[in-house]
Amino acid sequence: MDTTGQNESLQASLEAARRIGASVDEVRKIHALIKKQPPPTNVRGFELRFGKDSTGDNAMWIRFFVEDEKNPNPRQISQLTDFGNIIRSQLLDADIHYWPYVEFRAAS
Repeated sequence: MDTTGQNESLQASLEAARRIGASVDEVRKIHALIKKQPPPTNVRGFELRFGKDSTGDNAMWIRFFVEDEKNPNPRQISQLTDFGNIIRSQLLDADIHYWPYVEFRAAS
């Protein structure tokens, strides 16, 4: 993931977090935890969104952008699933005040 995209993503995350009262420190912590885990090679970047989930609890949606492939192979799907589970586990272990929802979208 390139540094320019990460900085833009952090700024957008900070602005979104401010709208719901999330602290700047917590958003920076979330970004640092995500960036610490090496992503699969087809992940191009990510963005965070904050809000309330369907139960009314504080939540964040971590959207990873991946190369657009019409027929991803089972190995690629498994790598993305494992990566998402690791990210979610690390955030839960870090006592973040937002439930992490992980999703993957085509980068194009």
